[in-house]
Amino acid sequence: MPSAQDIFNKLVELGAKLDALNATSQAILADDDQIVKLMAYADTALYQNDLQNATIICLLEQISKNT
Repeated sequence: MPSAQDIFNKLVELGAKLDALNATSQAILADDDQIVKLMAYADTALYQNDLQNATIICLLEQISKNT
């Protein structure tokens, strides 16, 4: 049967592993936040590009009607 000291040592080891797991989880969450921000920026940029394309098409149609 393990002694109280053996159990304590195992709990300390487990605590260290849980701390490492927690740090890794926090890093992943921070990376996920950056990814969400970058995706939001990309969505906005694509939307603006789509609006510009619609304007260009409209202008080209006007030019073609006037020539």
